Amino acid sequence: MYYSSKEVAKILQVTKMTISRMVKRGALVPINSHKDYFLFDAQQVESLTFKKQQNDK
Repeated sequence: MYYSSKEVAKILQVTKMTISRMVKRGALVPINSHKDYFLFDAQQVESLTFKKQQNDK
């Protein structure tokens, strides 16, 4: 399963701009290399969600 930038932003409760910054930093790696849009693997997003929940505690 794959998520778009918009879906990932909603899941992580951040903006699409933050998703773009995360890609530039290497914190989030898209499965495609298209400049106009990114697709992300669901497992990677779920892993980030778990890490974010741990940091929020």
